Amino acid sequence: MNQIRRSFALASADRYFAVIVNFITLLFTARLLTPGEFGVAVIGLSVLVLAETLHDFGGSAYVVQVDHLTPRRMHAVFTLTFILTFSIALCLFLSAGPIARFYATPGLQGFLQIASICFLLGAFVTPVLALMRRNFEFGKLAVFNAASTVTNAIVTIVLAMFDFSYMSFAWGSLIGALVYLSLCWGWGPQQPIYRFTVEGWRDLSEYGVYDSLKKLLHYAMDAVPMLAFGKILGADGVGLFQRAMSISRLPEKTLLAGLTSVLLPTLSAHARGGGDQKTGLLTSIEYVTALFWPALVVIAILASPIVDILLGHQWTSTVPLIQIIAVAFLFQLPSSIANSVQIAAGAIRDSFTLALVTVPPAIALQIYAATHGLEMAAASLFVICPFTLISSLVMIRWRVPFTWSELGAVMKSSAMVTLVTALGPTAVALYYGGTHDIPVGAGLLGMLTTPFGWILGLRIARHPMLHEVIRFINFLLVRILGETTSKRLLTPWLS
Repeated sequence: MNQIRRSFALASADRYFAVIVNFITLLFTARLLTPGEFGVAVIGLSVLVLAETLHDFGGSAYVVQVDHLTPRRMHAVFTLTFILTFSIALCLFLSAGPIARFYATPGLQGFLQIASICFLLGAFVTPVLALMRRNFEFGKLAVFNAASTVTNAIVTIVLAMFDFSYMSFAWGSLIGALVYLSLCWGWGPQQPIYRFTVEGWRDLSEYGVYDSLKKLLHYAMDAVPMLAFGKILGADGVGLFQRAMSISRLPEKTLLAGLTSVLLPTLSAHARGGGDQKTGLLTSIEYVTALFWPALVVIAILASPIVDILLGHQWTSTVPLIQIIAVAFLFQLPSSIANSVQIAAGAIRDSFTLALVTVPPAIALQIYAATHGLEMAAASLFVICPFTLISSLVMIRWRVPFTWSELGAVMKSSAMVTLVTALGPTAVALYYGGTHDIPVGAGLLGMLTTPFGWILGLRIARHPMLHEVIRFINFLLVRILGETTSKRLLTPWLS
């Protein structure tokens, strides 16, 4: 158990570190590149993301979960991964020119050709990483990820400073991938991996079909609209929309990163022990929404100063997009919950079925909406998010029965927390006559009120997360002020 806890702690730390580094990269590149330049990078990276969904074909999950991982099975994973990766990389390299002409962006050709080389390196990295996860070598993985992420960020920022424009991202990704590969070869598992074989393909192929199709649909939800926007709205449009999405997704990528890493093992433990999965599910939703909703509302209210601080004045056009997207995300259940519940319940195919039901119509609607402009593309999420939410909850109820009144009770509690948290930022916005004219200083003041409003909201709503927050604050105060003082300060909040 200690090994598992340590592994999840390292995995969470790894995620947070990557988010911080990527955030720093965002701060610099937003001021060095124009929306159009960034849009070209988004188009190129979207093509790469779609390609990456196919190269693994479930091999990583197979290595981690198969009962008996023999050397031949390991060699089969590498063989199939290499063949798929090489084939896709070659197609990507050869199609770079036609894709660039389709988007009327000549520079995209070089970006995609470098990306194809970066993609090919994944064939030698993916099996190693899967084996390390199977062996709970999360400490090494954290070091590998950190080294690659930092290298990627430094190269990207430095090249952007020297006017490499969108190619900064391509070269940064390639150098980061080379660092990753070097560490895998020098410090990874010593057992032979890179051997070709045709034995064991059948088992791997059967395992990988649903996993790959599910990943393809999920990645397509992010990548395909961006590719379509690049044609419909141009590089400027796709750059603005992607930045708006990045800001709106900060709560999920930061606040929920650690929580979601322990969600699956917690629900799985309930299932194995014959425990009440309903309680685990409702508690998870209650905790997630208490973090997720207040952060989204604050982003929507203070979008203008947030954009000024994080991106700079050249990205002011993203403010209305961020406000629309952030509010729409309130009607979204983070995908980590649905996936974790379905896997814990032993219904892996449910995850694929859910993606099949929700992703294609969502992509079609967003592309159609984009023909009417950026704000309509963002507004389409007011249809997509509730549809996905309802579909997820209906499918979850098949495995973990709960009543709608029980769900409403936990959401009511989080809604109260959200309302109280928003009072400070709302007061600031009203003072300045609207959300679009808030100066940076006032925005910072509004942000400073949010943690106090959030804790007050937890207390008023009698939210169970309050005890977790108080426990953490007590941990800090005991070491700073002593146990007696800490108890005196915190007792009123627990009464």
